[in-house]
Amino acid sequence: MPKPKSGGFGLPGKKELSPKQCQELLTALKTRFEKNPNRHKDLEWVKVQSRLEANPEKLWSLNEMERTGGEPDVVGQDKKSGEFIFYDCSAQSPEGRTSLCYERAALDSRKEHKPKNSATDTAAAMGIEVLTEEQYFELQKLGEFDTKSSSWIKTPAGIRKLGGAHFGERRFGCLSVFRVSQRHGILLRRRGFRDTHQKKITVDRSGRCVYIHNNMKQELNFGSMENCVCSNLRSVTRAVTQFFDAEVRQHGLRPTQTPILGALQAKDGWGMAELSDWLGMERTTLLRNLRPLQRDGLVRTKGGGRGGHVELEITERGRKALARLLPAWRSAQDKVVAILGKDRWSTIISDLEDVATKLKGP
Repeated sequence: MPKPKSGGFGLPGKKELSPKQCQELLTALKTRFEKNPNRHKDLEWVKVQSRLEANPEKLWSLNEMERTGGEPDVVGQDKKSGEFIFYDCSAQSPEGRTSLCYERAALDSRKEHKPKNSATDTAAAMGIEVLTEEQYFELQKLGEFDTKSSSWIKTPAGIRKLGGAHFGERRFGCLSVFRVSQRHGILLRRRGFRDTHQKKITVDRSGRCVYIHNNMKQELNFGSMENCVCSNLRSVTRAVTQFFDAEVRQHGLRPTQTPILGALQAKDGWGMAELSDWLGMERTTLLRNLRPLQRDGLVRTKGGGRGGHVELEITERGRKALARLLPAWRSAQDKVVAILGKDRWSTIISDLEDVATKLKGP
């Protein structure tokens, strides 16, 4: 559909379409409606079109959604009012609405690298609203959206007062909602926003798991068991271990065994106590993970006997097994790092190492 000219980003000169533009828009909406019946079961296009034609101002808002790459489509009908509900259904965050901060306050506070506008101002100018978290989850039930981008989500006033905002995305089959601080100056090129268009008379964006991530300061009650440092870290560790396990298991190794082989390949002559300390692994846990490696001929011991010093070394078979495993490990590593980004992971790992060092004491 040809994209009409406007008076600026999300700010057209007048809020009405020419007859030709109306027809082009209705044709595009009808084509999309018929191509995606799963989004609007039991709804008829003829009824949607009839109401749209009676409300040219709403057609203008839908045209703005279409013009900026949102690919709006009907996703439901309000049972009480009879309103038809449209969401942006583009696979990625609409291209014409990216590189935006969330709201005007964040835009005004930006001293350099100022974005072109804010999501809330742009939505208001288009006569639409940013999707709520609930609506964003509803959208994700209709398909896989934002697999390479992210979209701002309507954020509660309390979070905005703290300088934060929410955005959602889907990565590796997991639907995630993040809370970020706008004071950090973070601006992602592929982060835009998705709209809902709903009109009082006529018309108006679930994953396998939902994670809430937070990189803005907020007060937590550390006297509550739900904020227990130990249990939360163990929970995250289990999730990451299970993910890596699914990636590397086909090579006959576990994620807990991989660093053992890596350490033995990097350095000869590891003693049991030395390796245990370097890996940060209890000796009993190390022995439990070594047994299958020795059984399969991937690791062998040297020395021993009564009072003798035992050294561990990787075998040629172990080196080949590790080489076969590395592509799968790198794939898992890249996927996990991509979720938060290299900078955040670098900070997290550094902070955790600092905690471990201080807890061990002198």
